[in-house]
Amino acid sequence: MKKKILLISLLTTILTSIFVTNTAMSSPGTVIGAHPLPCTAPVSTSFDLNITVTDVVDLYGWEFNMTFDPTVLNVTGIVEGPFLADFAASDPWVFSWWLGEIIDNTNGWVSAGCSLYDAFPPTNPDGADGDGVLATVTFNVKSEGSSDLHFVYTLIHLMDPVDLIPVPIPHTAEDGFFSNIIDAAVIDVIPAADQAYPTWTIPLNITVTVSNNAPTQVNFTVTAYYENVTAAYEIGTQNVTNLSGGSQLNLTFSWNVTDVGWGLYTIKANVTLTGDVNPANDEFVYSNVTIKIPGDIQGDPDDPDPNKADGDVDRYDYGAFAQAYGYLSGQPGYNVECDIDRSGKIDRYDYGIFALNYGKSTTKYP
Repeated sequence: MKKKILLISLLTTILTSIFVTNTAMSSPGTVIGAHPLPCTAPVSTSFDLNITVTDVVDLYGWEFNMTFDPTVLNVTGIVEGPFLADFAASDPWVFSWWLGEIIDNTNGWVSAGCSLYDAFPPTNPDGADGDGVLATVTFNVKSEGSSDLHFVYTLIHLMDPVDLIPVPIPHTAEDGFFSNIIDAAVIDVIPAADQAYPTWTIPLNITVTVSNNAPTQVNFTVTAYYENVTAAYEIGTQNVTNLSGGSQLNLTFSWNVTDVGWGLYTIKANVTLTGDVNPANDEFVYSNVTIKIPGDIQGDPDDPDPNKADGDVDRYDYGAFAQAYGYLSGQPGYNVECDIDRSGKIDRYDYGIFALNYGKSTTKYP
C-alpha cells in the first residue's frame, strides 16, 4: 500500500550533504528547469510554476531550493508532480516518500523534495526514466515587478543497486524568471526622404522602429501620423504580436502624399499598450518632411542650404531640371527631385508639371 510521509529526516540529511548546485556540474543532457519560462501574471492573481526534469535515467529522488523576490511574489502552495508518483503507482513495492516542503515568504525561498522508498535499506533500487514534472509551485503576485526564480541548489539521485545508498546524478539547472512589467516604446522614425511632391505616384515609406523594453513578450498597436501646425493625420496602424522581451522590430508605413498640401510636416509614431509602465517613451517625433510645390527642385545659390527647396519655382529650378531631363532612375545624371511624378524617368510629363507651377511660391515652408 502506497504511503506518503510528510517528513524531513535522514534522507534529507544525506542528500543535502551531496547536493548539486545549478552551476557546479555540467551534464550531457539531464536538466532541472522551471516552466513556463518566462512567466507572467497580473497583480493579485496566481500562476503555477512546474519544476521539471528532462533526459534522466533511474531517478530515485529529488530536492531543490528556489529563491524569489518576496516583494513581488509569495508562494501559496507546492504539490508533488506526477513523475515519481506515477512511477511509484506502477509498482506495489515502491512507495513515494515526500520529504516535505518549506515556504519562507518573508525571505523569499521555497524548498521541497521527494524520493522513492519501500524499506531502509531499500529492496527495490529502480528509478524513473525520461522527462516529467517533479513538483508544481503556486505563486501569488503581490505587486508589479520582476523576479528571478533562482535554484540555489538542486539534487537528483539514483539508488546504487549494490551499496543501496543515494548517488547524485550529474545535471544542470535552468532558472526561471517572472515579470509583469509592460513597456513598449517607439525608438526611431525615419522617412525615406525629407522632401516630397504631392504629385508622386508611389508612397513615401516611413520606417518606424519599436522596442519591447520589458523582459517578456508583448502585443501592442503602432500608429504613424503626419501633422502640421493645424492638425494631425493618420498614415496607418499596424499590430505587433508576440514581440520578444528586449527585442526591436522595424515597421514600414506607406504615406500616400498625393494631394497633401504644401508645407512642413512632422512625422510621428506611437504605441498603444494597456498597462504600459513608461508612457513617456510611447511616442517618437521626426521633423521635418517638406511637401513641396511640384518643380521646387532646390534652393537659390545664396540660400543656407541650396539643395533644399526654398518655397518657389524659379530659374534655378529650371536649370536643374534642364540638366536632368531625359535621364532614367539609376543613371548618373538622374535627379529624383526632377522626377516630379516619381515615374522613374524625367520626361515631358514632368516638364508639363514643372511648367504649370513655374513662378509659384509659398511661405508655408522656408
